[in-house]
Amino acid sequence: MDKIQEYQRKLASLECKEINIPGFTIYLHEIDTRPNSNFAIPSSPKIPNVRESLELLRRIFESNKRKPRIEFLVEYAKSLIKELPLNNFLK
Repeated sequence: MDKIQEYQRKLASLECKEINIPGFTIYLHEIDTRPNSNFAIPSSPKIPNVRESLELLRRIFESNKRKPRIEFLVEYAKSLIKELPLNNFLK
């Protein structure tokens, strides 16, 4: 799973600006505002202080006029499945 997540990060970094925050790397496209071009990827399978990280992620997306979106493999970050709905993110 780590190799797949690493490949996803490398691919995203070719077209997007990277912003590292605790628990996530955010990828924002400079001109494309579509949700599929702007997203975050978990930095590790378990995210400490996930609530705070998700709130920071949301603020960064909104300040860049983007819709918050997280892309991940369920098998890589299983704990996010429970946390996202609890923090007002849809699966």
